[in-house]
Amino acid sequence: MRVFTAIQLHPEISLAVEKGFQSYKPFESAIRWVNFKTIHSTLHFFSNLTDSQIKDLIKVSEAVIAKSNSFPITLNEPGFFPDPKHPRVFWWGIEVCDSLEKLHQELSAAYQKLKLPLEDRAYKAHFTLGRFKNQEPVLDEVIQKLKGTWKLSGKQMNATSIKLFKSPALSEGYPVLHEFFFKKGMPG
Repeated sequence: MRVFTAIQLHPEISLAVEKGFQSYKPFESAIRWVNFKTIHSTLHFFSNLTDSQIKDLIKVSEAVIAKSNSFPITLNEPGFFPDPKHPRVFWWGIEVCDSLEKLHQELSAAYQKLKLPLEDRAYKAHFTLGRFKNQEPVLDEVIQKLKGTWKLSGKQMNATSIKLFKSPALSEGYPVLHEFFFKKGMPG
C-alpha cells in the first residue's frame, strides 16, 4: 500500500489559499491544483508497504511523535520543482525550524531501523499547491504571477499532529489511516 506521513495545513490557512486561488483560474489549462482541503507537507513517502510494515510504522511513529513538542510552522516563499525554468510542481515553502528538522531526522532513523524504503532525495519542507500538466515552457509572466499574488509569506500555524495518509493511485483526497499527536504546548 502507498502511504505517507504529513503535516496538514491548518484549515484557516487552507481557506486563505483557496480564496487566493480565484485569481489563478486562467491557469487551469496549465496547472492541476491540489484539493485545498487536503493540503499537506509530506515528511516521508512509502510506495509499497505491507499491512505488517504499516503496523510497525505506526508503532515507531507514535513513539517518536509522542515525545516531541508541538512547534510553529511559518510559510516563507513559493517555489517550483525542479526549477522555475522547467516547473513541474508549484509549492509554498516552510521555514525549517530545529523542531521540524529534528523530528524528520528522528522519524527517518526509526524507519531505517525497520528497513522501510525511504526516498533518496533530500527533504524540502513545503506544501504542494499545484502540478503543471505538461512540460511545455511556462511563460515568465505566469511564474511571476504565481510567485507574487498569493500573500502567504509569514503566515504561521502550530503543528499539533502528524497524519498517516493512504495514497490511492488516482484520488481526490487521501484517507487518514492514523493521527499522531505531539505533547501539548510549544517548545520552551
